[in-house]
Amino acid sequence: MALAKLHVGPLSLGLSLRGSHPGISLLLDEPRLPLIVRVIGLAQPLQPSHSGTYASSDTFCVMRISVFTLAGRELASLDAAPSWTAANIYGRVSELAGFGCGTASARLLHGRVELADGMALADAGVTDGAQLHILLDVAAYRKVLTASRDHTAKLCQAWSGRCLRTFAGHAHWVLSAVFSPDGSWVLTASQDRTAKLWRTVTGECLRTFEGHSDSIKSAAFSPDAALVLTASEDRTAKVWSSTTGECVHTLEGHVGWVESAVFSPNAAFVLTASWDATARIWNVDSGECYLTLDGQTEAFGSAVFAPVRAHILTASEDGTARLWSIRTGKCFRIFEGYREWVCSAVFSPVGSRVLTASHDRTARLWCVESGVCLATFCGHTDWVWSAEFAPDGSQVLTASEDRKAKLWNVDSGVCIHTFNVHSDSVKSAVFSPCVHDFVDADRG
Repeated sequence: MALAKLHVGPLSLGLSLRGSHPGISLLLDEPRLPLIVRVIGLAQPLQPSHSGTYASSDTFCVMRISVFTLAGRELASLDAAPSWTAANIYGRVSELAGFGCGTASARLLHGRVELADGMALADAGVTDGAQLHILLDVAAYRKVLTASRDHTAKLCQAWSGRCLRTFAGHAHWVLSAVFSPDGSWVLTASQDRTAKLWRTVTGECLRTFEGHSDSIKSAAFSPDAALVLTASEDRTAKVWSSTTGECVHTLEGHVGWVESAVFSPNAAFVLTASWDATARIWNVDSGECYLTLDGQTEAFGSAVFAPVRAHILTASEDGTARLWSIRTGKCFRIFEGYREWVCSAVFSPVGSRVLTASHDRTARLWCVESGVCLATFCGHTDWVWSAEFAPDGSQVLTASEDRKAKLWNVDSGVCIHTFNVHSDSVKSAVFSPCVHDFVDADRG
């Protein structure tokens, strides 16, 4: 849950950024804030009608409130009254701003007292100058980004599945799509031999990365988003400047398609996975190969760095995922049980669990220490191409050949929502990295 403040001024209801002026703002634990709501002036006195709205004749005043993005764009304005309940506030803000702010994802507190859904602000003792708090579930604000063979990537609300934005411009399949670390950009990789950089809020294409001689299988940002990394069927990976679009290094050495490429957490190294049954670590500054992981006979589908340890996780066509030591270059744990290709494997945010996606139409959750399968996510009707954890590890997102992406609860294994927004197979699906100020996307 994340904290928001509600401040009540003279005969008014509103929010304030730091309690320094009348108004409401959302003070979240996340580095970005979804919206600011503040009082802009007194409205004409209103009276509740039979429908629950307010008409212009009554003995009390209400406040005219305006809802803004952090960028300063006004999304909507509304009237609030002392007779409003928490449910009224949640419903109106959700309706106007497009967020999943409801009784299941938010709590309204006056001091240590939580307002029940039907309790009016006045009945709870809210008077002039009182300060309230809204606790918001950050999960309600997550976005989902999908890449598809229908030549597009799409931005959706995680809680409702509603498509907010379509990134269209590639001439062929979009094979992967990711957010920049702060969520302000989207990066797509395509069968058309290009990668594209987009502005998340507007869907505007900012830059096209051209230089590969075959399709680009994946694209990734460096931790500071200064660099872009692409992996291609032309057997190379390329490092690019995200600001100029110029190629900084071409990483050559694989003798098969390069299926994936990612930066290390400190951005000093690059890890590639190839159909030549090897994974390689490269020095970003020199472009030279630092270490080769081999010993398998089947292609690698993906390779990622562990978030906290000197380990690497690979997924392979041989039906396994494997843990490797960077220090020794040797495999020390195998996650096995599949009979078909494991397309991808990722760590949980703290590195204690592993999530795999497979052609057997499932995703599986594993314990890193024991190698034991903890859960199986069943529900897709065709190959599962990718599986990703939510930033807090509480949810899982899968992408499938069946043209759907699915959102799952990690603990229960229950499918929470199915995203049915593409007309062809979904090649990848990822969560937004944080609660980000791209509320404008909700209005498109």
